[in-house]
Amino acid sequence: MSENFYEMSAKMKELFPSNPEADKRALLAMAGNTAPVETPTVVQESVEVAQGSLQMDKDYSISDFAALAGVGGTTPRVAQPIMEASADSLVGTLMAKVTELEARIARLENPVKERELSKGEEKEKERIVTGMKKNKSDFKDRYGKDAEAVMYATATKNAKKNESIKDQLLKMLDEKKQK
Repeated sequence: MSENFYEMSAKMKELFPSNPEADKRALLAMAGNTAPVETPTVVQESVEVAQGSLQMDKDYSISDFAALAGVGGTTPRVAQPIMEASADSLVGTLMAKVTELEARIARLENPVKERELSKGEEKEKERIVTGMKKNKSDFKDRYGKDAEAVMYATATKNAKKNESIKDQLLKMLDEKKQK
């Protein structure tokens, strides 16, 4: 198809030769004889200022300066005066942050507790691991010293996913008995 297109394009150029200057005049005529507008030269408006030489009486953000320069579609927010915080409020803020971080650490240190595998799932996991051990070198190449842990984790996940119908029914019966 593409060969035919190029052949057809070449034939069209032979039949109807193009004159770039004539094409430009025709396009300008269609556009209302408007000549191209020249782009003005860019003016450098940056000035080097030594850091700390300007006194800042308010809390300005970069977006404030960008908005003042006409960059971005936001309007500058009203700058808030810098408040001197009392030592008590700073200590309270820091203590709240410490408490939050301690809670995050506690969540990270206590891993998620998974449910125990049923006997059927345990057998299925062992069957899957046995199959994976045939390709143990592949796991070693990919995961190095963690290869065996990855094999067991993958097998556990798959065993839970492939829970037998019998195990599902027994689980549902146990749930009904507990209610």
